Amino acid sequence: MQLLDWITLALVCLAGAVSPGPSLAVIIRSTMNGGLGRGLVTSWAHAAGVGLYALLSAVGLALLITQSPVAFRALTYAGAAFLLYLSLSAWRASRRRAGDASRSLTEGASLGAGPLHGLLLALLNPKIAIWFLALFGQFVRADATLAERLAMALVAFSIDGLWYSVVVYCVSRGPVLRWLRRNERHVQRVFAVLLLIVALRVALS
Repeated sequence: MQLLDWITLALVCLAGAVSPGPSLAVIIRSTMNGGLGRGLVTSWAHAAGVGLYALLSAVGLALLITQSPVAFRALTYAGAAFLLYLSLSAWRASRRRAGDASRSLTEGASLGAGPLHGLLLALLNPKIAIWFLALFGQFVRADATLAERLAMALVAFSIDGLWYSVVVYCVSRGPVLRWLRRNERHVQRVFAVLLLIVALRVALS
């Protein structure tokens, strides 16, 4: 691949990463609950899931998922169920009293649920594999070396992690984080509704 190809690949991956979706909501919520550190770990856990699909796509193994209707639908429904679980969790959090909510922030920060949610959110979305198969099909030559394929997956992993790290850093700054926590009940309910809508769309697609 030429330098221009790598730049184009990076820009397309960035465009995919910045597109609003459930990942953004989950990572912001994780940052709101656990602060900068937890938000960053959640971001890179999500990037690890994205990077894994990118790697499988680069070496051709993702075809095993996308061309198997049973495997694809199973992952899709599992992803919808997981989004529904996150929606219910956010709604329950919005119903806590102020004192309980403050305590839940402290407890939630140490549970590590945010990073796990970030990873599962990526892994339970088989459409990521389809996206990378279509994308890498424009760049991977038949004689591409394993090193080139690994580098392409690394680009996808790095851009996803870096983008969400920027989001986490902005969200975790004092004024933004204070506003989110001051309006936690309303923010959690917005997240709950958004995740529910996405879960229904995924299940019915």
